[in-house]
Amino acid sequence: MPSKQEFRRAETEDSRNGSALWAASMEAESGKVGVERSCPVLLLATGALGFVLPRRHPTGRYEISWSRLVPMVAMIALLCWNIFTYPVAFTSIAYDKFVDLILYSACTVLIVYSFVLAIYKRRRTASLFIALEGKLTPTKLYVTIMSSCVFLLNAALFCTINYYNTDWDNVSLVYLLAMTLVHPVLPLLLDLYVAHMIHGLNQAYKGTTDQCSKGTEMRSASRDSTSRVFAVLQNKTGGMEDHSVGRIGEIMDLCDDLSHLVSLHNEIFSGWTFLRCAALLAKLLNSAYYLNVFFGDWYPFVSALCYTLNEIISFRLLSCQADSLREAHCELEDVLMTLQRQVHMPIEDRIRLQSIAAHLRARPARIAIGNVGVLGSHILISKINIALTFTAIVYQYRPR
Repeated sequence: MPSKQEFRRAETEDSRNGSALWAASMEAESGKVGVERSCPVLLLATGALGFVLPRRHPTGRYEISWSRLVPMVAMIALLCWNIFTYPVAFTSIAYDKFVDLILYSACTVLIVYSFVLAIYKRRRTASLFIALEGKLTPTKLYVTIMSSCVFLLNAALFCTINYYNTDWDNVSLVYLLAMTLVHPVLPLLLDLYVAHMIHGLNQAYKGTTDQCSKGTEMRSASRDSTSRVFAVLQNKTGGMEDHSVGRIGEIMDLCDDLSHLVSLHNEIFSGWTFLRCAALLAKLLNSAYYLNVFFGDWYPFVSALCYTLNEIISFRLLSCQADSLREAHCELEDVLMTLQRQVHMPIEDRIRLQSIAAHLRARPARIAIGNVGVLGSHILISKINIALTFTAIVYQYRPR
């Protein structure tokens, strides 16, 4: 029978071990920032154009910036004017103009919906920003500079392509600007913004997984030093159980926060993701159509090829982030299973960890496409196949 002094000494040592475990976990969060500070240039650009209304106050609060509605209204007016007065024909056949209108109409609907989403879901967006506060790693300065340069070069490239492919007897410089904004500048900016938000979910999952992994490693490393504590607690309850319950409760709270983050993201962006997939189909249909039309004429063919590659790479970025989120979710489940199999894990904690794992398994982290599917690399492949099939049909009805 252990004495009271031995029990207190064991309790103190275990308390020290438990405190060190969670102190190390909290150190892993040092240097983390929120959404705006993780990629300031991207959030500044989307905010300046009106796609993001919440703005971080220096005190740390997020408040709605209604002044961002001014560029939003101007942009919507320009895009609608471009669609209703569309005079551009890249060929001498009027049939091709209708193929172009499918593309520009889909992109315009996506952009206008993004503006409506920014207004209608402004409070939920602010809640998502608050939930991600302190969970993201700041982007390196050189990465920010390189990404900005690539985006600007991309915009300049397609502005040049539109300039040399447009008949200037029928259009003005304003149409050139509107065409380039509708496709591909603004959709690309939106893709980068949503991909950044999904990347934030990935980082939140990675942070939680690291905390659970460190808890597993420290429990394994301190197994010998704490064996005496478990021997004492076989007969009495005390500090070890309290700290164990606290740690499992912390894991439960972290996992609940992750599920809430994914649910909040889907609540905001699931409709946008559905329209983005529809716009992908329209863009691939248009690009594949013009690849057939201009085959053999090198400059228009290369221009159409550039649009095709830009769209595939842009959507690939979104799908890769969605795939990474699913992988991060599976990694967290594996870590919880490893933690649950620890030799000295109390039965009560095993049951709690099994409950957490079952909860995660029932609510997998995935980016919803409305109510019809899940975003991933398979969506890109299926849309390419559908676009090629419909391109063959549309091309057959083209006048000769």
